Amino acid sequence: MTLRNGPHPGFRGLLLLSLLLGVSSGYSQPNLRDEAYIDSISTLLPGLPVNQAKAEQLLMLAGMHIPSEMEKALDYAGEALIISEKTGFTEGVIRALGSAAFCHAIMGDWPQATIEVNRVLRLSTGKYRLYQIFM
Repeated sequence: MTLRNGPHPGFRGLLLLSLLLGVSSGYSQPNLRDEAYIDSISTLLPGLPVNQAKAEQLLMLAGMHIPSEMEKALDYAGEALIISEKTGFTEGVIRALGSAAFCHAIMGDWPQATIEVNRVLRLSTGKYRLYQIFM
């Protein structure tokens, strides 16, 4: 790596994957598990309108299921991703991809985690730029 030629093309992704497991934040990493919240919101979720608020609740649930129930966390993050994309909620897309990348990294699926991190990097511009460090 030389400064004249710039960093190696894969360096940025590798650096973010390294940070993925090392930086603690509420954006992609586990949230404290609250069984009462999980029970109540799980009952209400099917009746909620498809909007940003529902995506945020799904992201909260995804975080609460990391690392104890990774498949469930991925399901919640996936549903939040679909809703966020459908409603134009860019922050939700970034956070859902971050949660999924975190899960895939813990599960050892580095190729999928890399795909998700790279997608976050493409979206994390302008006002969303700080999300790059919370991955």
